[in-house]
Amino acid sequence: MQKAFVRKNDGLDSIRENFRDILEVHDSPEFRRVVSYLFHCEPEEWVKESSTLSDEEFKWASRCVDFLYDAGADYMRVYDWANKSGGYGTLMVRMG
Repeated sequence: MQKAFVRKNDGLDSIRENFRDILEVHDSPEFRRVVSYLFHCEPEEWVKESSTLSDEEFKWASRCVDFLYDAGADYMRVYDWANKSGGYGTLMVRMG
């Protein structure tokens, strides 16, 4: 059964928690690449067409982008995170 991801509130801790919850289910190199492209304002249709993500996964990638914007994430750090493996921990530390 898939988790229901609910935005708990707008505090940074809640943003981190929501982001982490999504990545626990959807984290993959392709998912990270899509998040990074969307965060860096690549055209959504182009990203979607060039991606192998399902519509559901793409929806969650878009949600992650919202969380990154809400947290004031740094563009280059998101790029670095998307191109590294090892989970969400490094990005979450840097979002603060």
